[in-house]
Amino acid sequence: MKRAAGPLLAVLALAGALAASEVGRRRAQSARAAAAAAGAAVEIRHAPSAAALRVMSLNEKGLAADFLMLRTIAYFANPRAREKRYPWLAGLLGTITELDPKWRDAYLYGAYFLSGEPGAGDEQARKDKKRARKLLERGMRERPRDPELVIHAARIYLAPPAPDVEGAARFFRRALELPGAHRGWIPDVLRGIESESGQWHALERMFKRELDRLASASSSADRSLRRHFRRQYIECAAMARRDEIKAALLRFLAERGAPPRHIEDLVAARTIARVPVEPFGTEWELERDLAAKRVEVTSRGLRILRYNRFVNYVRKLLAGERPDSFRAAHKGRPPDTLEELVLFFRGKAEADFREKQGRPPRDAAELVAFARIAGEEPKGHLWKSLLKHFPGLELPPHPLGGVYRYNSNKGEILVEEAFTLERLFGETP
Repeated sequence: MKRAAGPLLAVLALAGALAASEVGRRRAQSARAAAAAAGAAVEIRHAPSAAALRVMSLNEKGLAADFLMLRTIAYFANPRAREKRYPWLAGLLGTITELDPKWRDAYLYGAYFLSGEPGAGDEQARKDKKRARKLLERGMRERPRDPELVIHAARIYLAPPAPDVEGAARFFRRALELPGAHRGWIPDVLRGIESESGQWHALERMFKRELDRLASASSSADRSLRRHFRRQYIECAAMARRDEIKAALLRFLAERGAPPRHIEDLVAARTIARVPVEPFGTEWELERDLAAKRVEVTSRGLRILRYNRFVNYVRKLLAGERPDSFRAAHKGRPPDTLEELVLFFRGKAEADFREKQGRPPRDAAELVAFARIAGEEPKGHLWKSLLKHFPGLELPPHPLGGVYRYNSNKGEILVEEAFTLERLFGETP
């Protein structure tokens, strides 16, 4: 990792303590499984507290942090933990940085581990990024003159989905004021992200630079980081190519007054020199609305990404973490169908409408308009997210033309093997 091992006695003491911790963890997992069968929830810990680790390691805090970081990397690579969005990750990283507050790598790697991955919905992405920024803010307090931590904070703000350009620009400008910052490329990125037409291109270049930097990565942490950057880079490249085609479409519409039938028509009309390659390796598609003379550009790859974000959002609704969730209102019972889940939230919207307007909504359009206004209020994230994923407060058609795979007994929605993110990004198991 970063240091030579401490005294042999400390190594043996810590190894024995962690072995005992592992036995305790396995016992806790068995207890959790038994309690789950009885309907109870058992909380387990994956590592001792910082105070306990100081004692176990004979106050060799740096060594204890190294051991725990190795465990954290292994946890991050665990597919089962990934499915549950790493519930113990923030706690592990908090313990590491409490043991060794000046350890730069713990903040750099930890922030990316916490910041989520493509496939998360916008609301979940905001929460993931908030956890990552909280860790980096602690690092910046401990290392106030370290430009890499500030630049990492800017990258977290820019990561898709829903990049925060204003927040990223603020940190990039702050990095320019610090000694040792790589100033050559930051102004270029700033110009790109502050220009609406160049945002995705700027992000694409930034993540490509990070991939090149990690081209010879050998450690498991760097390989995980490279995988993370590769996903970000491919998505940003796809969005940048999509925007190029959309710009050509606007020129075509202005000249012809109607949308093209096929993307190749743009080349024939010389509004674009050639159709760019789709970065996911799928085909570009046009979604045409002839009545509105409107056309949107997408691809099978972008639709698979959108589908995964929808599934992740529905999983969150099904988990019943909120006090106003379906499970909380039905004594822990999952919905029998996804339609029942949507009807539950539609009923909540109607109840809110009646409370505020003193009457029922006239029609579905009035109810949706009410929910959209509610979504812009300070505490309206629920309605904003619902309308993004359930337009019209109805279950949308499967983005890929299939049927949603929902297990009503377990209250789980599954992603078909052909549409997983690993398959989309061409990752080997």
